[in-house]
Amino acid sequence: MSIPGGYILQPRKIDESQVMHEPPCTREIWFYILRKVNFKDSATLKRGQGFFRYSDIMKDLCWYVGYREQTYSKTQIAKSLRRLREGNAIETTKTTRGVLITVLNYSVYQNPQSYEGNNEGNTKETRRQQCDNTITKERIIKKKEEYSCEFQEFWAAYPKKKSKDRAWTAWKNRRKEIPDNVAAIVRENIARNKNWKKNGGQYIPYPASWINAGGWMDELEPAVVEVNRAPDWY
Repeated sequence: MSIPGGYILQPRKIDESQVMHEPPCTREIWFYILRKVNFKDSATLKRGQGFFRYSDIMKDLCWYVGYREQTYSKTQIAKSLRRLREGNAIETTKTTRGVLITVLNYSVYQNPQSYEGNNEGNTKETRRQQCDNTITKERIIKKKEEYSCEFQEFWAAYPKKKSKDRAWTAWKNRRKEIPDNVAAIVRENIARNKNWKKNGGQYIPYPASWINAGGWMDELEPAVVEVNRAPDWY
């Protein structure tokens, strides 16, 4: 199986590095930069370089608390880049539309030949072992169908984690009717469905029941709009 999008290398000794003792925001931005910079020279950027905008970093690294989207602030991003720069992990150059980031020693740490024991013989043996392991795993899981990505996204959002296999069966039966934004609809129910909020969520239906009943079509009471209130993450 070929996984699209390429890969990055992460040495085990990174646990001993300074970046692992930085705040979580800095660590996440560091690994984000490694994933985003060029893995080879292009017409405008060299290997290990990338052009970044704060707005893109905020969007790409957002997360949800309930139904609310949270992001890192521009101040947090700026401090994280300063820490990485002071730790000699990156170099930065400001531009009119963002910042050009160069990962230092990228060609060393992202070169498979830099790692101990990486030779042709070991590589062939590793591939053989991986192939054997894959065949064994396929035999074990062949009897069980894997959940789809869309269902997994729904399951992650749904507050009552009960009877997953039954929910998956219901999902397959109605997959053509289920909207693409069903996870967002679930989060909206968490926020606005009064029945779901009663007695600590006692009346939240099992996920299979909600799917079978077409719960995404239920109408909710209009949300109360709060004017001139800044988001909590500012």
